[in-house]
Amino acid sequence: MVPFNIALRYTFSQKSTNAIQIISGLCIGGMAIGTAALILILSVFNGFEDLLSGLIGTLNADIRITAAKGKFFDPTTIDSTVWSQYPTIKVRTKVLEESVMIDFDGSQSFAKMKAVDKHYPQVTGIEKALVDGSFDLLDSLGHPQAVIGIGLGNKVSARMDDEFTPLKVFAPKNEVPSSLESPFVELQSTIKGVFSIQQDPDNELIIVDLGFGQELLRLDNQISAIELKCDPNTDLSDLQQKLQSALGDKFVVKDRIAQDEAFLKLMNMEKWVSYSVLLLALILIAFNLVGCLWIIVLDKKKDIAILQSMGLTKSRVGHIFGWIGLLYAWLGFSIGWILAVLAYFVHKRFKLVRIPDSFIVDSYPIQLRFSDTIIVFLTISIIGILCSLPAIWRASNLSRYLRFD
Repeated sequence: MVPFNIALRYTFSQKSTNAIQIISGLCIGGMAIGTAALILILSVFNGFEDLLSGLIGTLNADIRITAAKGKFFDPTTIDSTVWSQYPTIKVRTKVLEESVMIDFDGSQSFAKMKAVDKHYPQVTGIEKALVDGSFDLLDSLGHPQAVIGIGLGNKVSARMDDEFTPLKVFAPKNEVPSSLESPFVELQSTIKGVFSIQQDPDNELIIVDLGFGQELLRLDNQISAIELKCDPNTDLSDLQQKLQSALGDKFVVKDRIAQDEAFLKLMNMEKWVSYSVLLLALILIAFNLVGCLWIIVLDKKKDIAILQSMGLTKSRVGHIFGWIGLLYAWLGFSIGWILAVLAYFVHKRFKLVRIPDSFIVDSYPIQLRFSDTIIVFLTISIIGILCSLPAIWRASNLSRYLRFD
């Protein structure tokens, strides 16, 4: 520990000139700012990831089962005893999805239809996403009603208070129509509710009753997926594997994470690209540390000669300046971490950086994670070691000559 103790003394002792003091302070300050920026940018991406994952998860069930081949399948082909083998499965819902065209009072748009049964609200959190109306897909007389995304409603200028203007839904016929027939099947509904989740579903999704969707697509007893709601303590990954084994290769079973896999990969890619850009800036700042350590080596030439004469080997002399580089890096990290944590709590409390009112939240979401702190600490430590290498080499070679002065 002799090199470390000497390095600790050199780090905090008064330097021989004010210039070295200023350069040292600038190095530590630059590392601190870089550390705070890295932690905060990762925290912002964590916040957006949690926010958007939660919003998209509103439409995602715990487990989703689809056909391995083709778009539709008959749910009766699944042995009903499969469900009884897993008591953690609480609710099942049938889903039928297809692209359609909608028309409201002459305004038309393409949409993604999701036809569901009465258990759908229990499986997903769709009711929490409603901004107007209610999630009732059939009225008291059994007439069809629809719930649409807020963006899709704006596209066709849909009005919930207009009970006399129907929402027309069109789907192409499976069979080839005659020259006098329309190539589309048309059914009518009324708008009962509007939801807001995230840009893509808001701009394209319309939810209707399962019977309505099967009639529109002329698919008797055919569905696109079975979605499951499980006990909160269920290991979804384990259940997914067991269900996949039980159902065989005719079906694809995905848990909640697998359903959002593409989205999560994109978010992670953006997060680490931003991290890399800031890391490059931090590396440029760290070049100051190389110069600072080099100056300290020159400033301590007499000390190096004395230490060498007292029996300290060249490698251990070099270790002194390696430790100084690490201590400077760790000081910068500590100060930067404190600044980042303070900024985190101040933003949480006072919402310093706001987002325009049109977004789903009024300020930037932010989430501080311990794993990101460890990553930044390791990054700063590696930079400190690399910046110390020239000073280590210089100190080791310098001592060889000064020993004979």
